[in-house]
Amino acid sequence: MKLTFVFMLVFLTLYCLHAREISIDIRDSDLDLSLEGATVTSPDGTQVLSDAQGMAIVIANEERAQVFVITYPGYSSLRIICRPNDTTLQARMRLAGVLENQELVIEARRQGKSDAVLGQSQVLTRDTIQQSAKIGLIEDVMTAIKMLPGVGFAGGWNALPSIRGGAPGDLTAALDGFYIEDPYHWGGAFSIFSPNMTQSAKLSHGIFSTRHGDASSGLLEVSSLDLALDHVRFTTDFTTSAFEFSFLVPYQKKGGFLLGGKVTYWDPFVALAGLIVPDIAISVSTAPFIRNAFLKNSLQLGDNVEWQLNGFIASDGVGSKAVISNEEKTVKNDINFDWLNVIGFAYTGLKLTPDPRLLIRLTLGLGGKHSNLATQSLLNGEFVYSDRFLDDWDMIDGVADRLIDGQTGYSISSRSGDFESIRGQLNYQGRLDFDVDIGSKFFLALGATENVTLPSSKFNGSSWQYFIDQFDPFTGKPYAQVSERVFDSDTQGNTFFATGAYSLLSYGTADDAVRFELGVRLDHYYILGPPDSDFELDTKIAANPRFSLTFDLFDDSAKQDRLAATIGSGLFSRPTSQKNLLDKSFNIQSGQLGPDRTWTSVAGIELLLGGEYKFQIEGYFKYGFERFYFEQIYSASTLSIQPHFDGESIIWGIDLLAQRLESRYLDGWISYSFNWTRYRDPQHQAANGSQYGAGSGDWYWPDFHRFHSANLFLNWKPVDGFSLITKLSFGSGTPQQQTGSVNAMAARRQDGVIEEFYTRTQEYSDSLRTELSIPLDLKFTWHWYDKDSKVRSEFYFGAENVLTNLYEPKGATAYDSATGEEYPGTVSFSVGIPLFSIGFNWSY
Repeated sequence: MKLTFVFMLVFLTLYCLHAREISIDIRDSDLDLSLEGATVTSPDGTQVLSDAQGMAIVIANEERAQVFVITYPGYSSLRIICRPNDTTLQARMRLAGVLENQELVIEARRQGKSDAVLGQSQVLTRDTIQQSAKIGLIEDVMTAIKMLPGVGFAGGWNALPSIRGGAPGDLTAALDGFYIEDPYHWGGAFSIFSPNMTQSAKLSHGIFSTRHGDASSGLLEVSSLDLALDHVRFTTDFTTSAFEFSFLVPYQKKGGFLLGGKVTYWDPFVALAGLIVPDIAISVSTAPFIRNAFLKNSLQLGDNVEWQLNGFIASDGVGSKAVISNEEKTVKNDINFDWLNVIGFAYTGLKLTPDPRLLIRLTLGLGGKHSNLATQSLLNGEFVYSDRFLDDWDMIDGVADRLIDGQTGYSISSRSGDFESIRGQLNYQGRLDFDVDIGSKFFLALGATENVTLPSSKFNGSSWQYFIDQFDPFTGKPYAQVSERVFDSDTQGNTFFATGAYSLLSYGTADDAVRFELGVRLDHYYILGPPDSDFELDTKIAANPRFSLTFDLFDDSAKQDRLAATIGSGLFSRPTSQKNLLDKSFNIQSGQLGPDRTWTSVAGIELLLGGEYKFQIEGYFKYGFERFYFEQIYSASTLSIQPHFDGESIIWGIDLLAQRLESRYLDGWISYSFNWTRYRDPQHQAANGSQYGAGSGDWYWPDFHRFHSANLFLNWKPVDGFSLITKLSFGSGTPQQQTGSVNAMAARRQDGVIEEFYTRTQEYSDSLRTELSIPLDLKFTWHWYDKDSKVRSEFYFGAENVLTNLYEPKGATAYDSATGEEYPGTVSFSVGIPLFSIGFNWSY
């Protein structure tokens, strides 16, 4: 007995000489909730419980790596590796596959907000969003989404990327399950999804579930902050341009209430800039603004019933005015611009579990948007014919040309060009879903959706246009007619009904070696014209079967190593974006029009090493068919539009991802995407425009296409409380039209006076591209956490596009239609210097 005691004492003494304390922060991966009472088991069998803040202190060896096992009731066990240089570790636990609670007992992989699925989706958790999206003058979740594989480079001030070759407008977005057709501020510069209101963001761009319709290239599902907390949480955020807050109150484990909002404050910056440069104060009539508010409420009404209510409203706007004149002040052009946009929705839902193996979800919602765009211009001045113009039009072999008849110039008095566009839309959504556990790891889901859209639009104003339709008999040169076009329309628009029904059968949980999903979705659209139009259109039903299979090639759970492969194929459909323009005059017959359709196939491999590194490669092929397009037919001063239903596209590509998961010192990812996308409009004629190829049946590169997109995201944490985040993107050029030389033109007014203006030809090119883009963003972050007060604080300093002064991509040259002067064109937003921003976050 004494000998045993001596050996134990010697062993412990030697062990302690090479041991150190390690702090492990244990939290729920979805809710960012501290897990009190989690058990941490050391390699020698010693067990430690986490405290109220989710912190556990363990003893680790200084000379070798060790594996600690963490368990918590209702959660999957977690193994984390402690290396010799580690001092703190972060453990993010996920709910186990089998849950026994008041809602549902179902043995399946959580159809998760935070679970990326090979061949189907990529997911950004709250931690990643906070790191990558909270930077810049406007903090936007889309800045993080644009860093994912499969997302084409879109550049700054553009929240509309191409997803795996699809048109930017083909991305369908939803917030907390409510589909939003136009979730953007300032016409697409930024999305409405603020990082501070977001719990997770899931981008599905593969063979995603038949639960979702009206999506062809991708589906973005944004989930707002989770309510499953056991304490009050209050968060405030001050940034360069905005103040945000959120306030969450739990209902004693029976739900919770969340209220949040955002207000920008650019007015002081505009006023300050106006003191330095007076022209700025004069030119900005309404400082750019974004304001929003969101509400979320969930309440457990009984053991088997949960009720929820969500609401969101946002607005954005900007106004400017300018006076453009020449040096001699003989020409003056007053221009005003005003923009206002409002978008909002509210929905309520019930979750019912009448049986432990059955979950029923019923949701009803109402959404709407309103936008108002107004421009005014007033041109006055005395114009003198330039030498360039006179060389072409004044003297022909010493004979004065009849067009200008020896005149030296002309005048324009009070030429106004006003435009106002008011667009509105109401949207009603309803959804019913059934999820059934049918045993033996098989799960059945059935559901139906109804989406009714009622748009309205009003346009009025006037514009001056130049129609080139005559030739000078002496010079053989074309010249134009100058005429004012007045337009005024007020239409209710078409009522659009989108009906969908789906069924799917899935097998396996996240821990099974084989998982598959087989389903089919039926989508049908019906268009009803305004009351006085006598127009209705019944479209073809689209049947969209989908199948995906994922299987493990190798799985060593002890070392957290896993090699998995996936294959999948399916059909997707989306109603044409031009549905609101259809009317009786197009003579479209019922059953002739259907949704734009895409057949997609995906294959991929994913490798996980030690639960720390992930490598992923996915290849895809997409064939688009029955795509709707308009053919524009110009004749003299008229324009007619002919609809067609036979558009095609062929798309293929490959996406690569190398990621280091959350780590003490360095984590992040590198992504690369290659994409080949060709479109075809079989009935388009070359004479009716050149932007779609040289002629009928030609395949062409769409204007958003890029061959290469790559991203580097690194989060370097050299010391506790500080991190340096680096975001570097690369995008090859988009198609560029072949432009001809700028030529002087003559335009005859109705009073016979000839005006001077300049134009040039533009033709589709299959080879010309703009220059590549390589923006670099940096973010320095300091953060503190007071365990006793539960207060978290964070401060960051960011710099966007720091390479602006060194490199700026160029596109085709631009020109002044009044003078013919050419100047370099750019393909990205830039103010000539990097954009700096700061932010401070405080939460309790």
